[in-house]
Amino acid sequence: MRRRAAWHAGNGPDYCRGCAALDRDCGLSCPYAAHAPESAEGATVWAAGMACMAAGMAGPEMDMGGALALAREAGVSGWTAAELLAELRAGVAEGIAARDAPTDGGGMTHVG
Repeated sequence: MRRRAAWHAGNGPDYCRGCAALDRDCGLSCPYAAHAPESAEGATVWAAGMACMAAGMAGPEMDMGGALALAREAGVSGWTAAELLAELRAGVAEGIAARDAPTDGGGMTHVG
């Protein structure tokens, strides 16, 4: 969950745009697919977290209460949902930090 969220919020979309531009299908070797949730609960929590993500002043913000409620309504236990949502949120923060980190040349790895 955490690695996929970091990919999703970091430079992953730029990588995937390259795939689309080259008209290639990475299939299971795609990092996004490789880090997909491995359980039904994980997939449900991922969907709930993404549904409750909104653009905020400092970047993406997740309505944790809403995501937890959605996941529980879909049958995921509260503790499992809470743990996976915490991992998702941490991964998003890691991805944003990596995306916005200065490069060795002093520039930004991503702007915008």
